[in-house]
Amino acid sequence: MSDHPARPTALGAGGRQRVAVRNRWPPVILILASGRVSPPFADMPSETIFLRKPYSEDTLLKAIAA
Repeated sequence: MSDHPARPTALGAGGRQRVAVRNRWPPVILILASGRVSPPFADMPSETIFLRKPYSEDTLLKAIAA
């Protein structure tokens, strides 16, 4: 799980880390969260779930179970 950066125009260090996780461990599902921006689908690695903050505990648990 990672907090999505507030600057949607830059992949940033966190974005590079997510891509590295995706490349090294393809079965891992990434969960991104942000209350400021919704990343374009094309900017997210495959098998990524996006949660808009604030999210409920139930929403998080469903994302983890996915």
